[in-house]
Amino acid sequence: MNYAEGAAFLAPVQKKPSSEPEPDSPPSYSDSATATLDAQMNDDDYVLEDLCYMDTHNRMVTILRAYSEELSALTEPEGAASRAEEIARITRIIGYLEYAQKIVPGNQNRNASTSKSEAVQAAFPELSAKAAAREAKRLYHIASTQPGSVRRAATTFRGAGVGGALAKMGGAEIVYRDEIAAGKLNPGAPLQYWNAQSLYLHGQAKAKHLDGKEVYQAIVGNRVDTEKTGGIHGHSITFVRYDTSDPNAIHCTDYGGSLRSYDVSSNNPYIVGANISTGGGAEKSAEFVLQGTGFKADQGKDYIVKQAALHKLDANKLAQALIGGINASTHSNLKAIQASVNHHGTPSAFDHTMARLIGLWQYALGAKVDGLFGHGSCTLLTGKRLNEASAIQLSAPTDVATPHGERAAG
Repeated sequence: MNYAEGAAFLAPVQKKPSSEPEPDSPPSYSDSATATLDAQMNDDDYVLEDLCYMDTHNRMVTILRAYSEELSALTEPEGAASRAEEIARITRIIGYLEYAQKIVPGNQNRNASTSKSEAVQAAFPELSAKAAAREAKRLYHIASTQPGSVRRAATTFRGAGVGGALAKMGGAEIVYRDEIAAGKLNPGAPLQYWNAQSLYLHGQAKAKHLDGKEVYQAIVGNRVDTEKTGGIHGHSITFVRYDTSDPNAIHCTDYGGSLRSYDVSSNNPYIVGANISTGGGAEKSAEFVLQGTGFKADQGKDYIVKQAALHKLDANKLAQALIGGINASTHSNLKAIQASVNHHGTPSAFDHTMARLIGLWQYALGAKVDGLFGHGSCTLLTGKRLNEASAIQLSAPTDVATPHGERAAG
């Protein structure tokens, strides 16, 4: 017996191919986004929009339509009900995106076959035409990032551009620059970035120069004096992929049509994005649950980092104390708060997830919701100020007493 015969003889018995068809594997938005964006960038006839955020709107429509068609093509009975809900959610999101394209003068208006009333009713089928249009324009205020309108938006979505509008609809989750740098973006995520610039802030006679991060946080905090500030300089782009050789670089496309690289290791520009999540999970995000409050996750993250270093806080102890406080609360929306906590997971570091947990805890206790954890919040949680809150501080090393009359070793 030669080697080939021996190998064949010793090989494990192969099962006969099954006559049953393999179950359809659920598609992913990221796969649809990757294929759609690659096709667009390789299509010389692809027509670009004149406004960057309108081009992002159109890219979202194109990707979401393709994704919805893939979901609709599935025939597996398992998960059919949840797929139907997801398709309905996608239809609503597309309705808003198409409506926004129609209210912007001079844009390409590619969805000419759909009327303005049809688009807005698709977005908000439960509302009257007038109420639906009003709600869609609120979303447009977030997406367009115009100074005089974005300030009207819920704090949690201000300055996040198109992704913020979709997050407000429960179809996306906000991702901050630190999270982007940690590799948490998914293909097809709409992004908004802010450049360093001089802005007039409320109560200040002179314009102040801010880096990109300070610009974003000033927008979220509603500190920009829009009567004196004619415009805020930023840009809307769409995430394609991470750079395989440089962990600090991401590749995106915009209304210029080409693929551009952006550095996410600094505050200039400062990028905020939103991962599309149409399966219902986005409604459990802290930003969605806390909309309408004064929650500022990005500023809260910076704040807790400083407090932790100053007062030697322990991330695990703080997280457990916050979760304990939430579970002991009697808030009328407690189940939604707890679901949001579970959705994000227990933080083990002083990051945006910790800031989200702080905001959810403040909300559960009926306190002022901002995501900042200072002396007042600490006293509410532990009964003591930060510098005295040993229950959430790192444990000091134990000193071993030297018996009387003996010399200490070393």
